[in-house]
Amino acid sequence: MKRVTYLIILILFPFIAQSQIAKDFIRKGMVQDSIKDFRGAILYYTLAIEKDPNYIEAFLNRGNSKAELGDHEGAITDFTKAIDLDHDYPGAYFNRGNSERAVKNYMGAIVDYTKTIELDPNYVGAYYFRGIVKGYLNDYKGSIIDFDKVIELDPSYGLAYFFRGFSKSFNKEFLSAISDYSKAIEIGPSNADAYLERGVLKYTLMDYRGALSDLNTAIALDPKNGRAYYNRGIVKIKLAQIESGCLDFSRAGELGISEAYEAIKSYCQN
Repeated sequence: MKRVTYLIILILFPFIAQSQIAKDFIRKGMVQDSIKDFRGAILYYTLAIEKDPNYIEAFLNRGNSKAELGDHEGAITDFTKAIDLDHDYPGAYFNRGNSERAVKNYMGAIVDYTKTIELDPNYVGAYYFRGIVKGYLNDYKGSIIDFDKVIELDPSYGLAYFFRGFSKSFNKEFLSAISDYSKAIEIGPSNADAYLERGVLKYTLMDYRGALSDLNTAIALDPKNGRAYYNRGIVKIKLAQIESGCLDFSRAGELGISEAYEAIKSYCQN
């Protein structure tokens, strides 16, 4: 019996050694990731894969490093390999969905986020990004449903309120959208975009003073936000603050908002 055990050990030893070397490469790759040397990390993960071609973590980590470098096609290939090795790993589908979203394969991203949720119904990020992608595809009702779930799972998720408000505004649920923007501001008081979007909706509802206050705050938080200047200019024109409104249009134009020059022609050259 001892001789048989000894033979088994001799047979298995090379595989155990290879596996240990692969783990060492993984650890070294993770160190490189931690200092944002993603190219160095990829080299180590590749070495790990050479030692153990079925090492799921190596494919996942290499995919993440490739994604950090903007090589999303390469990342998708690695995440797909990880999925081939384990069809029930929600993180692999989620990461692949993120890279699919980055290359604007939105339907592919939705499929991956949906699979993530199927495997882990409490995976907050999958609902969040699926909601984002549905918004890209103009499925605002579907987007709202996903953000509802994010908020149910994590009521402190400020950006979920912000993007739910965004989808509601496109769905013409203006008062509810304003409520969501207000909640986003409560959670993240420095969210300039939330003030901007709330100000735009207040203008739509003819609350011009409220709109002006929000747009003032948006600009104070983000002085290079051209859309905020443009919309504040529109509000000021409505409030008969013509000269100040025209200055805002001029600043918006300098910041790349081309329609500001049309506004100048319409309101500022009399």
